[in-house]
Amino acid sequence: EAYQETMVQPDNDEEEDDAEKFRVPTDGDIFIAYSTTEGYRSYRHKAVGSIFIYNCASIFEKNYPSTHLEEMMIDVKAVTALDPRWQRTKDKKEIAQMPCSWSTLTKRFYFIAATL
Repeated sequence: EAYQETMVQPDNDEEEDDAEKFRVPTDGDIFIAYSTTEGYRSYRHKAVGSIFIYNCASIFEKNYPSTHLEEMMIDVKAVTALDPRWQRTKDKKEIAQMPCSWSTLTKRFYFIAATL
């Protein structure tokens, strides 16, 4: 029902007057990742800790130079939910963990290696 306001955002990290600027909704360019869907448990593995964080780190480390964030998160979700290493049995039921994400990104987001 409400109107969504916009804000001016530069097209790069620099605050230069000649930087190309564009207007995005105030809640644009946000990405939130959850280790599991609402109402369900997130699991911790004895050897690697959080299954979700472990899979994020593994997949991001291998793919960050050439793959954008949302595409990597699809892989994180698939490995976390479907890989037999992470599935368990509890009270005679097969259980697993399903990560999810929420995104209003307006561009592909790539990580860049830091130069020291």
